[in-house]
Amino acid sequence: MEMDKDEDENQVPHCPSCGAPLGVNGDMEIQPCQGCADGNIPE
Repeated sequence: MEMDKDEDENQVPHCPSCGAPLGVNGDMEIQPCQGCADGNIPE
């Protein structure tokens, strides 16, 4: 069943800043997670 999880992770976009899995809000645009959007983006 672990293989299923891997496939699922492939379909879930990840935060480009911290790499945390994101939820899709009907928008295919990848945006930083709430934590990074708060201003915690390491640059």
